[in-house]
Amino acid sequence: MGGNMREDWLLRNLLSGGQSFDWLTVLSLFIVGLFMVLPQLQGQQLSGRARACFLGTTWVLVVKLFVHLIQMLLLNLDMFNNIVGPRGGGGGMGLSAVVALFFPVIQGMLFVLAAVLFVAALPNMIQRKDGWEPEAPRREE
Repeated sequence: MGGNMREDWLLRNLLSGGQSFDWLTVLSLFIVGLFMVLPQLQGQQLSGRARACFLGTTWVLVVKLFVHLIQMLLLNLDMFNNIVGPRGGGGGMGLSAVVALFFPVIQGMLFVLAAVLFVAALPNMIQRKDGWEPEAPRREE
């Protein structure tokens, strides 16, 4: 049973890339945050489209982090069940195989969606910040 657990651990590390934290998504969130804050610090204003796309990108990346968290929890739960519980005689794909096959696809699609939203925000990102000035009274002739 110890050898089987070692093989499962090796397989799981190979399939997940050996990482339990999604650094690429966190770095992407940081970059999106910079693009949202830096223009405003320079006294400029983001266009409505850029703000909407950046907010959409932020939420898609947060959902991607949540999906990654669920993936890690399911893999750890399956590993715990394999260690503690008796191994049933059933065939078919286990939870680890399903999670390892489908969750990276879902995460990849979410990351591509976030990248598309980010790129859509870049053209005409900054609009001129107009200070409000009262109009001069019109003279009627």
